[in-house]
Amino acid sequence: MSQTVKGRQASSKEAPLLIMAPHTSSIDPLAGAMVGLPGAVSMMDNAKIPLLGAIFRANQSIFVERGDPDSRNKAAAKIKMRAEAKGAWPQLIVLPEGFCSNGKSLLPFKTGAFLPGVSVQPITVKYNNRRLDVTSWVDTGPGLISMWSLLLCTPITRIEVMLHPVYHPSDEEKENPELFAKNVRDLMSRYLELPTTELTYRNLKAIVQQNKPRVTFLNLWWSIISKGCVDIPSREALS
Repeated sequence: MSQTVKGRQASSKEAPLLIMAPHTSSIDPLAGAMVGLPGAVSMMDNAKIPLLGAIFRANQSIFVERGDPDSRNKAAAKIKMRAEAKGAWPQLIVLPEGFCSNGKSLLPFKTGAFLPGVSVQPITVKYNNRRLDVTSWVDTGPGLISMWSLLLCTPITRIEVMLHPVYHPSDEEKENPELFAKNVRDLMSRYLELPTTELTYRNLKAIVQQNKPRVTFLNLWWSIISKGCVDIPSREALS
């Protein structure tokens, strides 16, 4: 696995929050490790994963239950407390899209990391596999075991992490976290040369429930052997 980090990482006093996008893969924590393995804002389910959960707990990550408003509010309060500590806490890395996509566009940024109104450092991540995307982990694609099998069979996976200049919010952005989040997302979309989309997690889940194909492990490997790439078949093709 080839790893490249470009740019200068700000100190926790300069930018207590690191904003990483796009969120596409279960190996995004590896990209986080490339910038010092800061604590992260992560789903509660990740705390239960052997070894990975221990790492998250060791670096004092903040866990949130996606479907629980009270959990989200408590996580936002913890983010605010750390962000306003003026360097007393280590940096916290946030993936504000909130869930994995295929990385073809930037999803709406959740406002939790922007509520404190402090300076943030944008971080962009690129996986440069020319022939085959074996890193994107989405509901319409292969499951985690299949994806990791494909990843381990890929000779070289290139990860490029780019640390961009610290973004200092305006007075208006400090008062309006939705505007702050939107402006940071727009800036990162220009860095990545990607469009933005307004589809939310709920929108995408509804689409997936209607259109998700029944992809089996054998289907996936036959696609690799015969075509050299992952071909996600339609429901009709698998019926």
